[in-house]
Amino acid sequence: MQLISITAMILLLASSDVNAETAAVGALAPNFARPLLDDERINLSLEDYRGQVVYLDFWASWCGPCLIAMPKIEALKQRFEGSDFSVLAINVDRDPKRARRFLNKVEVSYPSVYDATAELPKQYGLQAMPSSYVIDQRGYITLVHEGFRKGDEDLLGAHIQEVLNRVRE
Repeated sequence: MQLISITAMILLLASSDVNAETAAVGALAPNFARPLLDDERINLSLEDYRGQVVYLDFWASWCGPCLIAMPKIEALKQRFEGSDFSVLAINVDRDPKRARRFLNKVEVSYPSVYDATAELPKQYGLQAMPSSYVIDQRGYITLVHEGFRKGDEDLLGAHIQEVLNRVRE
């Protein structure tokens, strides 16, 4: 199973045309519209979140660090409840059923969309899993975060607070 996961990650990253320009800090985040993982009749787009600070998280059911990250991301969402902050996740599994099973184990209250086309990892220049992007109220990337280790949530929380404070100044 571990070999399959590693192989899937290598194929995902190798198949993407890395374009560091699109995913770089200071760049306008590429817009997209994708169906919700739990209700494919509803599409969400990044544009729907304009005016808010967005934590955009790429994840997959085969990603071990994602299992650690998602509860921490949920805690960040709760910490900034009532502010102009949202979390939006993008699942990159080939089979959405696996992603849904994963979410049954790791309950989160933020939405996950499903990227059936596998275009978003290319547009964002994904290099690692999980990967996340903090996007400011105007749609610009302020932080690219690859992987997830214990303590990362503190650094991410401080950065999110800093971006939220920029609007108030």
